Amino acid sequence: MIRYRAAVAAIAVGLLVWLSGRWAGPRMLGLIVDVRQWGFVAPVVFMLLYAVAVVALVPASVLTMAGGAVFGLVRGVAFSFGGALLGSTVAFLLGRYVARRIIERKLATMPRFALGMRP
Repeated sequence: MIRYRAAVAAIAVGLLVWLSGRWAGPRMLGLIVDVRQWGFVAPVVFMLLYAVAVVALVPASVLTMAGGAVFGLVRGVAFSFGGALLGSTVAFLLGRYVARRIIERKLATMPRFALGMRP
């Protein structure tokens, strides 16, 4: 019964991630095209949008290509890398400090994982 619930939950989360990527992706591309008109602030805004996309699990390949189209190859790659680095850092910190207690409580109820918990 527990495995069935876990499978259903995993499918639901996967479907939610897939749908959010399909919804948010085109909207992010529209924002990125508008970013070019913002002058010297454009690279910072692009990297922030890219970071939000990474945390929201939007596929990054399309955003990387959009960055190359908007800023040119070298600058687009550099700004995409900066946004990916920022987004990955934010995702790690969210998992480390925000979701940690929730995961620890959930794992504490499972006997298999109870041995690995810190006192």
